[in-house]
Amino acid sequence: MTLTKNTVPAEVERKILCAIELKKELAKYEEEIKEELFKAMKEHDIVSIKNDAYSVTLATRTTFKASDAIPTEFAKTVLDTTKVATHAKLYGEVPAGIETNTTEYLTWRAK
Repeated sequence: MTLTKNTVPAEVERKILCAIELKKELAKYEEEIKEELFKAMKEHDIVSIKNDAYSVTLATRTTFKASDAIPTEFAKTVLDTTKVATHAKLYGEVPAGIETNTTEYLTWRAK
């Protein structure tokens, strides 16, 4: 197999494009099924469906947003990862007290 930065073997390229197209079709099909099932479950007041092949649960997520000053007992400090990344690019290292974790994976998309 010969790989370059711009090409892969024709057979592999066909498989990649096919996989991307199938994934798009599957996502659309899944969304259609979920919409139909969601409507039916709400209509019949069903929260969960379980059988030997699959399970479906009507989940509820509650989110919160401050509309005024946040009481101190509900506030927290978080790491500004954008500033850390910028520092690492500028100085070639992360600031003291910061740990890094790197993962490798493939991404692909069709044009």
